[in-house]
Amino acid sequence: MEQTNNDLDIAISGDGMIAAQGDGGKTYYTRDGRLSRNVDGNLVMTATGYPILDNAGAAIQIAEGINKIAIGNDGTISGDGQQIAKIGVYAFNPLD
Repeated sequence: MEQTNNDLDIAISGDGMIAAQGDGGKTYYTRDGRLSRNVDGNLVMTATGYPILDNAGAAIQIAEGINKIAIGNDGTISGDGQQIAKIGVYAFNPLD
């Protein structure tokens, strides 16, 4: 793991991937934790702009006016002290 000094960047310890919604609504799974907030307030993958999905499969929206955003070790996102969402972490069984 590498320190990035970006409060929105995350790293997954152990197995698991985060989900992002790509073009046409297709779900992609990644371990790329470089995240940012787009102009619409969505939490997105910095590299692709794909919205990050919460643990219920919905895009994570951070309301306008929220300034202090924190992501806990369990993936819970808080803004100005209020819980917003929880990043979904998905594990897969290897194929035989």
